[in-house]
Amino acid sequence: YAGNNAPAITHYRTAIAYAEELGDEALQAAAHQELAHIAATNLDTQNAIGHYEMCDTLFANTGQSFCQWVTKGNMAYAYLCGQQYPAALPLAEETYTYMKTQNHHRYGVFFYAFSAATLAETHYYLNHIEQAERVANEALGLEDEFYSPMAQYVLAYILRDRQQFDLALDYCQQAI
Repeated sequence: YAGNNAPAITHYRTAIAYAEELGDEALQAAAHQELAHIAATNLDTQNAIGHYEMCDTLFANTGQSFCQWVTKGNMAYAYLCGQQYPAALPLAEETYTYMKTQNHHRYGVFFYAFSAATLAETHYYLNHIEQAERVANEALGLEDEFYSPMAQYVLAYILRDRQQFDLALDYCQQAI
C-alpha cells in the first residue's frame, strides 16, 4: 500500500510459489488477488484480469462462492477503470444481481454498494443514462460511506449532462 510495487509483486509471487507447494489454493487465490489489485491500480487491465480470472478459478475450486463474486466485482471494476465498458457490463450486472441477495452477509451491504456503484458508472459510460441513474440512486440508498461518493459522482455527471448544474454541484460536494 506504500507504493513499493516491485518488492510487493516479488513477495506475492513468492507466496504463490509456496502456496502451490503446499497445495493451498485459497492462499494462492489471496496472493493473485493482491497482484490483481496492484495491476488494476496501475491501469494494467489485462494483467489484472489474468490474476482475477485465476482467483475466480481457485475460489471456485475451494468452494468460496462469495469470494468468487467479490473477485468478479473487482474484475468488472478493473475493466471499468481500463475503459473497457462493454467487457465490464456483464460482470457488473451479474455481480450486482448476486450481491443484492447478500445483504445478510457480514460484508454484503459493502459489496452490494460497490457492485451497484460499479454498474451505475458502467451504464453511464455506455450512455445507458436511465439505468445508471436508477442503480446510482439504489447505491446511495445503501448509505455505504465508501461507495456512496462513487454513486454521487455518477449522479453529478448525469445532472451535469442535463445542465442541472446546481444539483450536480450538490452531489459533487456531498461526494467530497
